[in-house]
Amino acid sequence: MNGFDHWVLTLAIFTPAVGAAILMLIPARYEQWIKGVALATSLVALGFGIYVFAHFNYNHTSTLQFVVDRSWIQVIHARYHIGVDGLSLSLFGLSLFLVPLCVIYSWDHFPEPHNPKAFLTLLMILSIGMTGTFLAEDLILFFVFFELVLLPMYFMIGVWGGPNRQYASIKFFLFTLFGSALMILSFLALYFKAGNTFQIPELVHTAAHLPHSTQVLIFAGLFMGFAIKVPMFPFHTWLPDAHTEAPTVGSVLLAAILLKLGTYGFIRIALPILPNAAETWAPWIGLLAVIGIIYGALACLAQRDLKRLIAGMLFFCAGSIQERFHTREISRLGGLLKQAPKLGWILGFCAMASLGLPGLAGFWGEFPAILSSYSPAQGLSIGAFRTYMVVAAIGTVFAAGYLLWMYQRTAFGNPKSEFEHEHIHDVHVPEWIAWVPMLVLILVLGIVPNLIFRQTEGPVKNNVTAGFVQTGQSPIPPPSSTALASTGASP
Repeated sequence: MNGFDHWVLTLAIFTPAVGAAILMLIPARYEQWIKGVALATSLVALGFGIYVFAHFNYNHTSTLQFVVDRSWIQVIHARYHIGVDGLSLSLFGLSLFLVPLCVIYSWDHFPEPHNPKAFLTLLMILSIGMTGTFLAEDLILFFVFFELVLLPMYFMIGVWGGPNRQYASIKFFLFTLFGSALMILSFLALYFKAGNTFQIPELVHTAAHLPHSTQVLIFAGLFMGFAIKVPMFPFHTWLPDAHTEAPTVGSVLLAAILLKLGTYGFIRIALPILPNAAETWAPWIGLLAVIGIIYGALACLAQRDLKRLIAGMLFFCAGSIQERFHTREISRLGGLLKQAPKLGWILGFCAMASLGLPGLAGFWGEFPAILSSYSPAQGLSIGAFRTYMVVAAIGTVFAAGYLLWMYQRTAFGNPKSEFEHEHIHDVHVPEWIAWVPMLVLILVLGIVPNLIFRQTEGPVKNNVTAGFVQTGQSPIPPPSSTALASTGASP
């Protein structure tokens, strides 16, 4: 590894910090300079990410690459230990990929109060936390990055959000902080019980021999921290308010990156370090997951606000619809394909991807997860998990129902009387620039999902089976590994 390779991940993480410092020095009246610096900073960070993708060894995806392991806080043996493998590569790339697109989209979409300087500075800080979390190999470093995303998102929702922004931001903050408190307690328990180390690769070997009761208790703390971030039922109640009140860019990053941090924590930390506890908790986690699928789908059928029943790229569309019509009330919308046909077709394309249409990326986020339940790990109830599989499959039908119903009411028919004489702008240039890369990625990953699976399959098997090998148990079979790998398949 050459000298630049040794620093490239650090540069990818902390380049936005330099951008944030420059933004704070620029007077607020120089708006074009502020937007230009933010865009340039995010593109430079993305350039470092592209370098990592270009020089990554795809024949050894299970091995950490571009590793930096330096002393950091000696008194507690915490280290600045970062690296990237096939599991983190795609999520690392996604976080760097989305930030410049959000800057471009915001070019003429800054929410009220209009303050590009503060808004983009927070976006740069948010980028540091998102990228760093996917690269951290030390539990304390992971926790720092994991928590760093909390404050920028709190202010994005609380300052630039909707009418109930203060309630939503405080609820988001308190829920996440409560889970983080339990998570750090579990990290400390691992430190004291498994060899006085916070190094994730070391804990995979040392913590696997902990007594089963200890593993189960520590896993409970990790579960609360990560489950709230996912969020899983019944810890999800902060999410609808946060998504609804957040500005468009905040909703996009919340759905695309921040919610992935919890799932990533399960796969990177909880499963390989505490395999026995993972086996004990698995049926209960599966039960909560399928309850969430059905409960969430039924709740979506009752929603009147467009933003409360969508995710991902659809938040961009919802934000643009709100800007044009000044409402997200589904009952007031209609005829989008007549007034703004390009926006209407993009909304339809993204809705089809979200409901899991084969050939689009969303399908590979759903299908392998359902399929893996057919062959659970040894020691787990086949009957229970196949029942979960059936319930989850039924949930996909509900998802198709509410998404198609939403699209029919907003895009088909004639415009409602209050908007029929309004001139509605179709997709603007900044929107095209921000959206086209995402639309292409949704299609490409839907057709060639192995672009993701060939990166994730090896490290997922390695991470999930490492702890079982240490304790002499049978490893989790490939279908489950494939399902875990699929969490990064849909942008």
